[in-house]
Amino acid sequence: MAYGAHPDIPQAPQRTPSWDPAPQWTPYGAYQPVPVEPRPRPASAASWALAASVVAVALSLCVGGLIPGLIGLALARMATAEVAASGGWLTGAGMIKAARVLSLVAIAVSVVIGVVLVDNWLFGLGVDVGDAHYPSSVN
Repeated sequence: MAYGAHPDIPQAPQRTPSWDPAPQWTPYGAYQPVPVEPRPRPASAASWALAASVVAVALSLCVGGLIPGLIGLALARMATAEVAASGGWLTGAGMIKAARVLSLVAIAVSVVIGVVLVDNWLFGLGVDVGDAHYPSSVN
């Protein structure tokens, strides 16, 4: 007796079909079977984190990379939590790592350029105005 078979009900004999149950090709527009389980996909927060980081790097030379860099870091942290909680259904660890690195580089460049600009604004370019040598005819 087969596993799970009821003892009072006789089992029907198994027949093999005379035709091929799995065709080798599927005509255009024909029904495509749906996969049993969906495939893992990249986390959308990882894509957004990478996009924000690329914008931050592009704007970092004009000190505009600070805010997009911080947004990229926050999105990378959110994406890490999403990927960890998904149980393997979300991917994107490489995008998250790239977003973190690009964001940190953009923040560092923006801060350095900002400090240099503020230093030049406050103290000038090394020229002390008090030591200016004017001719004696200038009042």
